[in-house]
Amino acid sequence: MTGQAPLVELVDIHKSVGSGDRTVEILKGVSLTVNAGESIAVTGPSGSGKSTLMHVMGLLTPATVGHVRVAGERVGQDRRKAIGMRRMFGFIFQDAKLIGGLSALQNVQAPLMHIGVWPHRQKKLATQALEAVGMGHRLGHHPSQLSGGESMRVAIARALVANPSILLADEPTGSLDSVNGRIISDLLFGMVGLSTALVLVTHQPDLALLADRIAHIVDGTMVEG
Repeated sequence: MTGQAPLVELVDIHKSVGSGDRTVEILKGVSLTVNAGESIAVTGPSGSGKSTLMHVMGLLTPATVGHVRVAGERVGQDRRKAIGMRRMFGFIFQDAKLIGGLSALQNVQAPLMHIGVWPHRQKKLATQALEAVGMGHRLGHHPSQLSGGESMRVAIARALVANPSILLADEPTGSLDSVNGRIISDLLFGMVGLSTALVLVTHQPDLALLADRIAHIVDGTMVEG
């Protein structure tokens, strides 16, 4: 790791919503460093700020105070820079968030359309990503034809298809039974490599214990375990 900048650094992050007397501070001075090749589980009670932390880390929403560095580069409030740097992240959400009118293959191709990949290349990369998560036999199936576990596998393929450096997973196994939950957790932790990190939000202690580090949030502040 010597000489290599962390993949992501959150520096004294505060995040508030609302205004005036109705302002609510969700994050209160959170700092966190994510290095290549490691996995971090973010735990804490409901409403403690875990999902907000993931959105700030993934540059989906700006911090109110503090800043985010990605690969050593400070992003700040520059929206255009944030959009460009967002390509380093792969996002996985609890309900998969697949597009109902598209097939599994088309859902996985979608991120590639936004970064200028040629159509024939999109199909090849999306097929490879789906095969990597054991969904090569479901390319033409739509979300309504997939089980919860299958939908999550498609969501993981979509997150991986553009070869991100950081995977952000928000309760990826929260709505799955134990068998499918284990399949998904094995897939996610199996993706962590020399240049790839995993940050996941979870309420499940057994899943959190699989991570290299645990960051616990209570009332918008963080204590690492």
